[in-house]
Parts: sequence; C-alpha cells; structure tokens
Amino acid sequence: MWIRSQNLYTLIKCERLSVRQCGSENYCVIGDERIALGEYSTLEKAFKVLDKIEVLIANQWGLMFDMPADDEVEEND
Repeated sequence: MWIRSQNLYTLIKCERLSVRQCGSENYCVIGDERIALGEYSTLEKAFKVLDKIEVLIANQWGLMFDMPADDEVEEND
C-alpha cells in the first residue's frame, strides 16, 4: 500500500505498519520498521490511524485477520 507521510515529504510503499513511542510523549505510525509516517499526541490517536488503514486494506482486498487475545482462544478448538 502506498502511504504519504504526515509532513508530505515521503511517499512509501509499505509492507508493514506499526505504532511506536517516539520522543518522550508522542507516538508514531512507522512504515516498514524505519520510516515515521505520522506523529500523534496519544497512543489512542495513533491506533485510530492504524485502524483507518486496516479498514481501507480490508475494503480493497477483503482480507484481514485480527489476532485474538489469549483468553479468546479455546485450547480444545
């Protein structure tokens, strides 16, 4: 997926995205483990951006799997 950075200086074809703390108080959406694409004041805002990207990917390709929490998985399944 192609994504343009928040500051408009970078256009990157991302294979993976993550959220990491950047600086002492902000959180960044990181593309391909090395490029900060956007910086947000809270973890919740960064996750909201990641959620929007997830919806876009799911709508485009129809494929998305969210890993369940440990307590959501039955051992006998």
